[in-house]
Amino acid sequence: MSLCSGGIRRETNISSQVSVEFAEDNDMEEGFRMQIDNNDIALLQDEIGREGRVEEGIRMRDRFIEMVRESGDYCPCKENCTLHGDCFACVQVHRGHRGHLPLCMWDMVNERIADIASLTEGSFRKYMKDHPERVNGAPRGKSQLTVEQYYELFHACSEETER
Repeated sequence: MSLCSGGIRRETNISSQVSVEFAEDNDMEEGFRMQIDNNDIALLQDEIGREGRVEEGIRMRDRFIEMVRESGDYCPCKENCTLHGDCFACVQVHRGHRGHLPLCMWDMVNERIADIASLTEGSFRKYMKDHPERVNGAPRGKSQLTVEQYYELFHACSEETER
């Protein structure tokens, strides 16, 4: 597998069974977009971790993250968003409002849903048709705070932090 065209450094000491190719840092092409989903290095790291080879898995995970960061704009979201590329903040906001998942998670979740739906012979579409109230998912909670209460809380926390 080639992660990008250009120089490739092959490392075979990571696992006795699998050789992994790492792109040289200075060989990333302009406009190159690294494949993150189902990435061979990340998949191997997961296997190694499950085998209990924690230190080796951590080194591999850290190298994968380094490669992602070096590849440039890795955020698949096409929205003009102030959180673009800030995965931590993006996930926290989406967890907070629970309205939908970040775009980068959609394929992974859809794969799992397809796997689960196949267990019931694909009857999920009929279930959704028979239960239209569930089309938009489970009912979400409503905030107990008003906007005014939020600002009071925000200012109180800010004043406490300044002390």
